[in-house]
Amino acid sequence: MKLNSIRKKMMFYFITMTLMIGLISLYVSQNSKMLLEEIDEMFDTTIVLSDIENKLDFTHASLTQYIKTKSSDALNTYIETSENLASSTEILLKQYDGDKGMLSVENVRNLVLRYNQYSAEAVVAKRGRDVEGCKDAYQSAEEVLTNIRDLIENLKLIQLENNVVLYNSLNANGQKVQVINMVMIIDLIVLTIMLVLNVTYRMTTPIIRLAHSANEIASGHFEGEEVIVSDEDEIQMMAKAFNKMRISIRVFIEELKRTNEMESQLYEKELQTVKMQTLLNKAELRSLQSQINPHFLFNSLNAGVQLAMMEDAHGTLEFLENMSAIFRYNIRPLDKMVTVEEELSSIKAYAEMMKVRFGEKLTFELTVSEAVHAVPMMPLILQPIVENAFIHGVGKNENGGSVTVKAWHEGNKCFFLVKDNGIGMTPTQINRILNENTEHVLPKKSHSSGIGAGNVLQRLKLAYGHEAFMQIESTIGIGTEITIAIPWNRTGEDMYV
Repeated sequence: MKLNSIRKKMMFYFITMTLMIGLISLYVSQNSKMLLEEIDEMFDTTIVLSDIENKLDFTHASLTQYIKTKSSDALNTYIETSENLASSTEILLKQYDGDKGMLSVENVRNLVLRYNQYSAEAVVAKRGRDVEGCKDAYQSAEEVLTNIRDLIENLKLIQLENNVVLYNSLNANGQKVQVINMVMIIDLIVLTIMLVLNVTYRMTTPIIRLAHSANEIASGHFEGEEVIVSDEDEIQMMAKAFNKMRISIRVFIEELKRTNEMESQLYEKELQTVKMQTLLNKAELRSLQSQINPHFLFNSLNAGVQLAMMEDAHGTLEFLENMSAIFRYNIRPLDKMVTVEEELSSIKAYAEMMKVRFGEKLTFELTVSEAVHAVPMMPLILQPIVENAFIHGVGKNENGGSVTVKAWHEGNKCFFLVKDNGIGMTPTQINRILNENTEHVLPKKSHSSGIGAGNVLQRLKLAYGHEAFMQIESTIGIGTEITIAIPWNRTGEDMYV
C-alpha cells in the first residue's frame, strides 16, 4: 500500500501499534491463565479430601443422632449424606493422578463403602429393635471411620509434598515468564517511542518550514526560499500552493505600488475638495448650534415664567415652570449620576404638563419607597419610558388612560415599574426594542428628551453590565408594563463601566 496521504499514514501507524500491543497482551494473558490453571489443579485434590472428611463427619453425626433418637429427619439426612460421600470418593479416585498414595486413595474408597455398609446395618438393626446388632454394627462403623480419617490425613501429607514440588516448579516457570514478559514490554515501549518520534518528525518538519515561511511573509519578506517537501502527501500539496501564493503576492504588491502611484495624484486633488467641504459643514453646524443654544432657550422659558407671574396666569405659570424643570434636567450631562428623587421629580413635572394637554382623560400615579430616594442612578432612564407611555401609550387612546410609576428595592437591586393601559405593543415591537443595537441603528426618540427605549437599554448595559435588565410585557388593547432593575448602591459610587 502506497502511503501517499496523511490519513493513510496515521491509519497504518495506528493499526501497527495496536496489533503489537494486542499480541503482547494476548501472550501475557495466556501465560497468566495457564499458571492459574496449574495452581487450581494443585489444590483440587486437597479440596476433595477435605470435602470427603466433612461429609464423613456429617454422615456419622446423622447416624449417631438416628441411633439415639430414631428421628426420621436424622435418617433422611444420613441417607442423603452417605450417598454424597460415596460419590465424592469416586471423584477423588478419578481426579488423583499421582503414583504415590494411589493405594491409599483406593483404600479410602473401599473403607467408605464398608462404612456405609456397617452404618446401613446399624440403621436396619435399629429399626428392627435389634439392640446388640445395632451396637455391633455402629462400633464397626466407628472403627472404619477412624481408619478413613487416618488415611485422609496421610493423603493430605502426601498431597502437601506434591504441592511443594509443583509450587517450586511453577515458581521457576513463573519467573521465566515474568522476565520474558518484561523484555517484550520494554521492547514494545522502545519501539513505540521510536515510531512516534519518527512519525512526528516526518510530519511536523515540513509544517514547521511552512510556518517559518508564513512568518517571513507576515513580516513583509517575500523573497525567501521555496519550501520543498519530499513526501507525496497533503503537506507537499500545501507547500506547492504556498510557494505559488508567495509569488502571486509578490507580483500583486508590485502592481499595487504602481497603482498607488497613479492614485496618489488623484487623491491630492480630492483632498483639497474634502477640506473645502469640511469647512462648509463646520460653518453650517455652528450656525445651527447658535439657533438652538440650550441656554438661550432656558433663559427664554424663565422670561416666560416671569411674564406669567406678572400677569397672574397661574396655569401658564405652572406649565412653564414644569417645562423649565424638564428642560433643565434634560440638558444636564448624561455622564453624571443623579438620584432617584431627581429623576422622579422630572417625571412628575412632565406628568403635570401632560395633564394640561389631555385634561381629565389622563391620570398619573407615583408610588416610591423612601429607601430609594437617595439611590444614585444614570439620568434619563425612567423619563423616556414614562414619556413613551404618555405619548405612544395612552396618548393615542381617544378615551385617555392612566400611567403608574413605582420604585422600590429588593435585596441588592432597585426596581422601577412603568405601567399604562394604552394601546400596547406587538411582540415584534418589543423584540425590536430589546434587541436594538444603538451602535448601528438610530433608535426611535421619545417626546422631549430625544432618547428612546432602545437607547435606555443600551446605556443600562454599558453602565451596569449584567447587573441591570429591562423587561417588557404588553398586550394589544390592554396596556404595557416595563420593569427596570439597577444595582442597589446607596454610597453614590460611580457605576459607569
